Amino acid sequence: MDDFVARVSRRRLGLILLIAAGFVLLGLWMGGVFGPSPETRRYSAEASFVIGWVTVVFFGSAAIVALRMLFDAGEQLRIGPAGIRYRP
Repeated sequence: MDDFVARVSRRRLGLILLIAAGFVLLGLWMGGVFGPSPETRRYSAEASFVIGWVTVVFFGSAAIVALRMLFDAGEQLRIGPAGIRYRP
């Protein structure tokens, strides 16, 4: 019986990278990099500034992890008669 081997999906990671980049750009806009921070009835300019930078840090970190995984061509999971091997 052959072993089941799972690898990273490069197409899905590429999609995750595009989405994360969009959120980073949105966070930079809200953080005031491209002009004054937006202000709405619900959130002040200061709140938008903080939310924007939290967004940049979170989605920037996610993009770095996804980019690292994109270049990892090795197997992530192997299931066979010898047992289960989970690499990460």
